[in-house]
Amino acid sequence: MDIKESFTKILKPREGNSSSLILPDVSTEIIKPLPKKFAGRGEVKGYEFSLVSKTKWGFCYEVRLDGTVTHYEVFRRKINKRFGRESYPTSKAFGCWAWTYNSKEKAMRKLYSLKY
Repeated sequence: MDIKESFTKILKPREGNSSSLILPDVSTEIIKPLPKKFAGRGEVKGYEFSLVSKTKWGFCYEVRLDGTVTHYEVFRRKINKRFGRESYPTSKAFGCWAWTYNSKEKAMRKLYSLKY
């Protein structure tokens, strides 16, 4: 298989012009949602994350360490267009588009205040 054949399988030809190719449009494809529960990896290894609530604009996750709730993380909904999925924030995002709260009430208040 040559390089043109491999790209033709990945890229879609435009209608009426088989020699012109375009990238697939992520906006028309299904976006993979964040999991409801997951275990932390890397710098958050050992933590368990559970979805508390979500809105059109953001998410609130409960964070546990050894079964004890340590805090809540609230963040804006961001779509990774390259991979067609919702993204959980990295540590660099906190203070920009993600926030940490010690109480569920404060976290929920922040979640419901998010708007674009």
